[in-house]
Amino acid sequence: MHTNPNNHAALVAGHNIRWLRQQQRLTQAALAAAAGIGQTYVGQLERGQKNATLDVLSALASALGVSVAALLQPGARARPGSRSRPPLAPPPAA
Repeated sequence: MHTNPNNHAALVAGHNIRWLRQQQRLTQAALAAAAGIGQTYVGQLERGQKNATLDVLSALASALGVSVAALLQPGARARPGSRSRPPLAPPPAA
């Protein structure tokens, strides 16, 4: 399965999930267990291959200690004082 470049929201969420997971030194398996979802699904979300439901986003946000909005905000810092990361580029013009 390939990433869909037209699905900007899924790419932003995936980018943020991966960044937060790595900042907290969690494996995909550990995050998946904490959120009650599958490890493969975490990887697919991080790559923007799957769209998460609101329930899944809520579970991931809770496991990562952030709001759902933080997972969906392009280029935003997830926590005050956290290390900044480069923003995800905006979607290409149609």
